[in-house]
Amino acid sequence: MEPLKYDPPAAIKTHVSAVSAQLGFRNRVQAAIIVYNLGLVKDTDRDQ
Repeated sequence: MEPLKYDPPAAIKTHVSAVSAQLGFRNRVQAAIIVYNLGLVKDTDRDQ
């Protein structure tokens, strides 16, 4: 497996925007809500 490479924040924002557009999200908030509702991330405040 290749080591992770550092991407500058602008490159990461570009990648996130491209994936969001391909999936049809209007914005990052909508993407976060959908990902949370699908159970792909957890609410860390509730886990404590």
